Amino acid sequence: MIILKRGENNMKSIELKNEVVTLRAIKKEDVEAVFEAGHYAEIWQYMSSKIESRSDAKAYIEDIHKKMEAGNQYTFAIIDTITNELIGSTRFYNIDEANKSVEIGYTWLTPTVWRSSINTNCKYLLLNYCFENWGVNRVQIVADERNERSCNAIKRIGAVQEGILRKHMIRADGFVRNSVVFSIIKEDWPHVKMNLQDKL
Repeated sequence: MIILKRGENNMKSIELKNEVVTLRAIKKEDVEAVFEAGHYAEIWQYMSSKIESRSDAKAYIEDIHKKMEAGNQYTFAIIDTITNELIGSTRFYNIDEANKSVEIGYTWLTPTVWRSSINTNCKYLLLNYCFENWGVNRVQIVADERNERSCNAIKRIGAVQEGILRKHMIRADGFVRNSVVFSIIKEDWPHVKMNLQDKL
């Protein structure tokens, strides 16, 4: 049974943690930390938003909180458990209680932790919560077709590529992107879980 309820106040208590990363609600006080972690242009190459200034970071967080209040998404700050530094963000969105499905995405990490185990640990915590706490049937992950690094990372965790949505999204720069759709369903989860645990 999905336990996430609509409204930001009902979601503030979600915190997912292991010895590598801590995922907790992104806060309005995180502006400086989000700017410091996120002001690198290479992070936003394939994403619909970008952070170039502290005012961008403030607007980014304000937009997140508006969407959280609408009730169908929840955004985490990714924290290095050892250093307690904010190193990125990820979210649950398109939360569909009726059909027990959710998307994971809008994930970004500061470049110093690229090619580390951070993303794998994040995905493990998120997927484990989805399948073992919410009892979802399906988790969907969507990536820009051109973003080979992201697509390969999604495949490595064991997600199944289902297809490509052509001309799916118009980016801020006007480019019309194709999106690759991946999924993990509840029958996949035991194998995916073992695969992820081996990589942690």
